[in-house]
Amino acid sequence: MTTWQLEKTGSAGENVRTVQYLLDARGAALAIDGDFGPLTLSAVKQFQGSHGLAADGVVGDLTWPELIMQVEAGNDGDAVKAVQSQINTGTAEVNIPLLTVDGIFGPNTESAVRTFQTENQLSVDGIVGPVTWQTMVFWEGVGH
Repeated sequence: MTTWQLEKTGSAGENVRTVQYLLDARGAALAIDGDFGPLTLSAVKQFQGSHGLAADGVVGDLTWPELIMQVEAGNDGDAVKAVQSQINTGTAEVNIPLLTVDGIFGPNTESAVRTFQTENQLSVDGIVGPVTWQTMVFWEGVGH
């Protein structure tokens, strides 16, 4: 079973920003501040309940796979912002140019995703699917 980083009340950082962006992509209206506070908790519980998950407010192995969504060239919106922000977190360590977090999956974002996939020995297709998401979330969770 895939292991995802655990995010819950009191968590902070890039993965929480990703949770917030993904919740916003699904209709929440959270401020993207990277702090897992009461509003994020409420939005997570609402999302979990609407997806048949235990509404415990913890984003882990069961919630992440339901929360992520595939993004690729031509897409736009909050899920793309999550990808751009995640990639920017570790750009200095893997020589990926800093991306503008604009929510537009254009050529620069696709190139950065491909470089991220290459650096992490993933299938290089420029598409952010479950394996690339999981690697991004784990990558940030281990201090990159």
